Order: sequence, then structure tokens, then C-alpha cells
Amino acid sequence: MGKTIVRGTISQEDPKFGKGQYVMSAPIAFVALTMSLIHNASVWSKPIIDDIIELGHELYEESLLTLDYDYNPWEGVMDVHMVNNDYTIGVLKANCELRNTIQKGIIDAKRENILNLRQGLEQFFEENTHGIIVTDPLVLAIWEEEQDHGTSLIYMYDPNPRGPMGMPLFTGTACLVTFVNVAMAAEHVISCILEPEKRMGEFTIVPVEIVVGNVRTINKRKRAKTRSSISVLPRCSKLHADEEKKALRRIAENERKRVDNKRRQLMGRKCYYTLKGVDAIIRGYRSQNSGQYSPESRNNQDIPNCIVCLVLHHLVTVENWNAKHIDLILDVGDQLYIDSYIAYGPKDLKLGKFSAQKSDNDIISKSSYYKEI
Repeated sequence: MGKTIVRGTISQEDPKFGKGQYVMSAPIAFVALTMSLIHNASVWSKPIIDDIIELGHELYEESLLTLDYDYNPWEGVMDVHMVNNDYTIGVLKANCELRNTIQKGIIDAKRENILNLRQGLEQFFEENTHGIIVTDPLVLAIWEEEQDHGTSLIYMYDPNPRGPMGMPLFTGTACLVTFVNVAMAAEHVISCILEPEKRMGEFTIVPVEIVVGNVRTINKRKRAKTRSSISVLPRCSKLHADEEKKALRRIAENERKRVDNKRRQLMGRKCYYTLKGVDAIIRGYRSQNSGQYSPESRNNQDIPNCIVCLVLHHLVTVENWNAKHIDLILDVGDQLYIDSYIAYGPKDLKLGKFSAQKSDNDIISKSSYYKEI
């Protein structure tokens, strides 16, 4: 039939990760493409399929530490530009860079003047071997490997719950699907997008360059452009020189901002950040006013949060806290607020200190599972 499949035992929606649909697709795609350089995809088996999910989850958590407050990990999906470029696969250091020679079009376009996914993949593999398909809602790693007899196979790693044929299944697992040509790969991707209106959405195929250990992706020889296809200004043009200078300044400024933002967002996340004098802070990723809490309890959990904070201090000494402990306090404090409000029914939404009283053992039972984070 021209399509084979290898399945794992878990998917990115496994309850142990505690993430929603498609949230970790981008970092998992990075890991899958990197793994294709370490192990030939033709010999992949169930353990490798599962390892990619586990390593993708680690890369997701590491990337989360570098993002600013514009990204809400409980409501948004991490895109390919948010993922750390430097990471490790086991003991090997890896780097993945996104190239700007992307293919764009409409997934299931029928008109001849609009690039569809099949045509986009054909053009993509004329110059590239490894890339990431980005659609709404799927983000998938795709690559090409030459076989001993001179032909090539297309591989695609899907981290979502899939059945024996690679189609969406609620109880399914992640899988590696192999195709004999790009037409079959495109048809498979379209089949996995169940909503008809999303099949008419936009797709992007992002080429990547990966270095892991002593191995790197190989760029195909680009087709020579005809003179009529080249549209550049003469070298002696002053306008061309000015445009180059402006572009370089923009690149330098954007890189400076990116480095500065990354530095600031890491402050106080993994460990305490020392301020002037003897003060220091540790920061979480949300507040008691965050949208993930119900409108009825939002910003009213002051006293429950204080109580949970004191209890957690008995479980984990405060000098060992990190961002996850701060967020844990807010989660348990919100639940304590709801429980207390139901139990006492006070008139003041803020609750008094006596309205929020519950036994330490009750709060500890909610927190002890997270004693080691």
C-alpha cells in the first residue's frame, strides 16, 4: 500500500505529562528530527518512539523557562520559534536552526494558482531533507532518507494519539509513518485533520539544519536559477547598499533584544535571583488572577494561598523552592478557597482567616504528592 507504521505506547497527551492537545508538538518535532540523525529511521522500534515523547517533554520544560509572560503555557501551544535551539539528546549536544526558505500555501487547495500541501512537499524536498509541517492544529516532523537501492522514503513522526493505521484515535499512541512518495504523505496529513474548514487553512513547511554530535543534516544541491528568475539590484546600486545596512541593523537589534529578553525571563525561575542588598526573589509563571482560575475565585484566594504557603514550607524548605512550587501554591490555594467557600458560605468573597481554616493534614494531603519537584 506504500505506507508502513511503527507505534509506541504513549502519546503527548498521556496523563503523566499533564498537557493538553498539541501543546508539545514543536519540541517533539525537534527531537524526532534529531533522532533521525542518530538512528536510521528504518530500524526504529517502540522504545525510540516513546523516548522521543519523553525527550520532547524535557525540551518543552526547558524552553518554557526562556519564554516571557506573553506565552501562557496553560492556554497556548508552543510554536517552533519558541523552542530552544540548543538541547541534549542523552549525552549528545544538539543544535537545531530554522531556515527562512519556507513553503507556504493552503492545505487542500484545489485551484491551480494556489500551492497545496502535496505541491509544497514536492518543492520542499527538491532542496531539503528535514523539516517541520506546521498547520492548525498539527505540527509534524518530516524527513527524507535515501535507501541502499537508490530510492527515497518519506518519514513522518506524529506525537498525537493514533490508531493502527495512523489515524486519530482517542486511546491511540504516537507513531512513525513511512511513505513511498510525498503525495501519500500529504494525503495522510489531510486525513488526520478532521475538521473540513481547517483543511482549507494555511500550512507552512519549515526547513531545519541540525547538528548533533559529529552528524549534521545535508542540504541538497539547489537547482540553478535562470537569469529571468533572478531579481536583484546591481552591486553598484546605492539603494541596494542602504537596504543591506538597514537589514543588518534590524538583525543586530532583534538579536540583542532576544538575548536580553531571554536573560530577564530566566531571572528567579530555577533559583533565587538576588536583588540589591540582601533581597532575593523566586518567580512562578502565573498569579492568583490568571485566567485558568474560575472568575468566582480569581484574585480572592489571598488567605488560602498564605496558608498553603506556610504548609508547603514544612514540606520543602523555602531555600529549595523554584517556579513550580510557586505555581503549586496557587493551584492548591485556589482549591482550598473553593472548598472553604462551599463549607462556610461567607458573605465576603475574600474570606476571613477563620473561614479559610482547615486542618494541616487536609492541605498536606493535597501538597505531599508534589514534595519533590
